[in-house]
Amino acid sequence: MPKGDSLLPGSRTFTAGGAAAVAAQRFGATGAEGLETRAIDEVVATGAINNDLTENVPAGAVILSVQLNVDSALTGGGTTANYAIGTSANPDLYSPIVGDLAKNSKTDFIPGHAVLGSAENIQVNGTTAGGAAGDTALTVGTVRVRIIYQVASSLEDAA
Repeated sequence: MPKGDSLLPGSRTFTAGGAAAVAAQRFGATGAEGLETRAIDEVVATGAINNDLTENVPAGAVILSVQLNVDSALTGGGTTANYAIGTSANPDLYSPIVGDLAKNSKTDFIPGHAVLGSAENIQVNGTTAGGAAGDTALTVGTVRVRIIYQVASSLEDAA
């Protein structure tokens, strides 16, 4: 890179509804190699205990941040009194438990640095006060989820 060139020449703004991961920044000589910072920004409709995001976070990725906002109030029941984001095996893996199901209830979370060994099926989960899966589906409402992660793609073959 010539001296004086900017490594970060621009930025992008993401809006709700981008269920497919979008490359926000790429560090590489081509569009197929290097390190990418990607964003998933999706509004998830509830109706189950585990409400899957459209796209999985791929193996080899590092999740940098997870943000949640209740777009329209959620309804729980039974032992389902909270919500969190995680996996079916660990319902609150990627967020603290959020006890407020009201509209505009928010959380911002930066997980510990860990490289995913396999793709993660990320879910908005109805949880108990202790973080376990609730016994009743979250109904009505929607939750906006934004996940920012990085993933490396192998360098291209030499000519």
